Amino acid sequence: MTAAPRPPSRAFLALYRRVVNPVIRFSVLRLGAGRSGVKSLRILRVRGRTTGRVREVPVGVAELDGHRYVLTMMGDAQWARNLRAAGQAQLVSGRTAEDVTAREIHGQDKIAVLTRCCQLRQYQGPARVALRSAFGKTVRQIAEPEIELLSQIWFVFLLQNADPRRAPVTPAG
Repeated sequence: MTAAPRPPSRAFLALYRRVVNPVIRFSVLRLGAGRSGVKSLRILRVRGRTTGRVREVPVGVAELDGHRYVLTMMGDAQWARNLRAAGQAQLVSGRTAEDVTAREIHGQDKIAVLTRCCQLRQYQGPARVALRSAFGKTVRQIAEPEIELLSQIWFVFLLQNADPRRAPVTPAG
């Protein structure tokens, strides 16, 4: 049996919220950065559970086998709780906003997505950092036991177009 994961420190989360998120948000919204790639950057707009205010957070969208996924790489963040409760959001890149529905996936589907993502270089670094900070485990290769640990702290949402008549947005470039 493994030890319970440690959540990210408050200092780390505060630094990320105050410094990194605004820089990424500016680059995606104003400069249109992050439009393509396996882990393309987008701004996720989701309504708050209690205030009803729209919150914006930069996220990486993984595009695998024609499906899009958002992974919460810092535990059960507030935006993930809001997305889970609302079930819908907007993905924004530059001046383009797309309405999406979001469904959290569990079990073997979640393990399969995490396995695929951790095979990609873009996710290997964050996976190693998450394993080290949450479980104190230093690894060189992300294998099945590490995926099982990650599934405890990373949550996966399947994104689909809110309007089924619209074709999926394909990445540019």
